[in-house]
Amino acid sequence: MKYCMYFNKNSKYINDVDELIIDYHANESEVVLIPFLDSRPEQTVILQIDNFEKEQESEINKMLESAASRKNLKVGLVPGGRAPGLIDILLESEIPYFLTDPIQTIEQMYQYAGYGVNEVVLGTALGFQLDKVKYVADKLNLKTRINYNCGVSGDPLNLELMEPYWQFFIRPEDIDLYSQYLDIVMIPSVDPISFSDGIYKAYQEKKWNGKMNELFLFMPEDYDNRFMAPVWGERRISCDRRCMYKDNCHLCETLKDFGHTLEQAEIIIPPDVRGAHRDAASADPLDQSLENNSAAAADSDKPKFIPAF
Repeated sequence: MKYCMYFNKNSKYINDVDELIIDYHANESEVVLIPFLDSRPEQTVILQIDNFEKEQESEINKMLESAASRKNLKVGLVPGGRAPGLIDILLESEIPYFLTDPIQTIEQMYQYAGYGVNEVVLGTALGFQLDKVKYVADKLNLKTRINYNCGVSGDPLNLELMEPYWQFFIRPEDIDLYSQYLDIVMIPSVDPISFSDGIYKAYQEKKWNGKMNELFLFMPEDYDNRFMAPVWGERRISCDRRCMYKDNCHLCETLKDFGHTLEQAEIIIPPDVRGAHRDAASADPLDQSLENNSAAAADSDKPKFIPAF
């Protein structure tokens, strides 16, 4: 899994992250871009180009042509306006590019591949269909990127009142699991920069010992992330959010309530439970977790629960 952050000279991790996004501005040229690329040969630099005026088009074309030989350059193109005019330049110069709008359907993956993109940004809905996304991405030779915390932004159903736990987000503890399906996780630019740095650190350490609404700002309650059952990510990767059109899935609500019960009892499920689930391919992860929990008290040598301190 690679990580992408917006460039900020005050970030502690500016030299550690895999990809840096810089926004194009009218007063920037290859004199600025090329030295920046050359100073960071081990990092990928994404030049994000938004709408621009007609008189700026030749300047942008010149900048891209000058930078085309640098292998660490990608372009993130904001759709609309004069963006289509740049696609021919990007394809001719063989500069990898993607459209920054999140896509919401498998069909759009095929559509965007037809534009010659090298990557796609996944929206909320596809975050719950990652088995299908992985299959199609491999077939079309596309890389996939997603925001660590989509929330309801860009959701075609636009459900502002949707239960927060039904929204897409990746817990740091689940990052290895999601790395089997995704290529790049994007961390947004948030003020102060220490917040974005804290997010990056949590995913590097693969744990978050704080409240979930400190990491995922749309969460309305002080839910302690340590008490979330380890099967959370595994059960949501390919659930297709059937809770929205069927009445037979209450997984998110059940696991949330289960976590509240664990928090009240000051009981944490240790990470090694997840490993047991993956090895027991024939066992249902949630059922196996509950069986392990009930057996924990009788098996002191192999505790499945440990007290929270």
